[in-house]
Amino acid sequence: MPSYEETYLRHADAYDELVRHEDHEGNVRAFLSRAIPEPVARVVELGCGTGRVTGMLLGRARAIHAYDASAHMIDFARAALPDPSVVFGVADNALLPEADGQADVTVAGWSIGHVTGFFPDAWEAHARAALEEMRRVTRPGGRLVVLETLGTCVETAGPPNERLCAYYTLLEEVYGFGREVLSTDYAFPSAERAAVVMGAFFGDAMAARVGARGAARVPEFTGAWTSRR
Repeated sequence: MPSYEETYLRHADAYDELVRHEDHEGNVRAFLSRAIPEPVARVVELGCGTGRVTGMLLGRARAIHAYDASAHMIDFARAALPDPSVVFGVADNALLPEADGQADVTVAGWSIGHVTGFFPDAWEAHARAALEEMRRVTRPGGRLVVLETLGTCVETAGPPNERLCAYYTLLEEVYGFGREVLSTDYAFPSAERAAVVMGAFFGDAMAARVGARGAARVPEFTGAWTSRR
């Protein structure tokens, strides 16, 4: 079973199949429309992956600069979204090739939270570095947006583990983000396909949980955090 790192480095197509079925009601797109009610000059996106959120940002900015640490993901996103308003690039969340204060809005979708798994003993320093980088590239008065998981294949929203809980507390109590909870359920063609696709990314335990439900729809919750620079 590929790890998250392996998926991001080599399996963009499998990841894209997963996220294409996520949020079938379009609640993330609706949230972004509320968060960016009028078109802005520039959005900077961290951890863009295969470009799903990037596509939702089209029309909300004259220019979108979208970054991911994986060149494999960036190659996929660039091919999938050949829009002249979007510039894709390879960059770490904590080291963006952007000048200070250039973004009206900075977005990090399901990206920073991974440091709690990648660096279990040093996650806070990595999370702070990414959040400070978001602040650095955002103009005074601009908006910061962070999307993270509040549980997959669960019936109640909440942090999936203690480290993510601590990270969300950091967002709210140290960096002043406010939280909105979104329903982002997956909808697959069949229960069987749901178990296969979700297991490929989340692992065997998730495949078993999804399979036990026997449903093509898999419940999920997402936290949408926003703050002003």
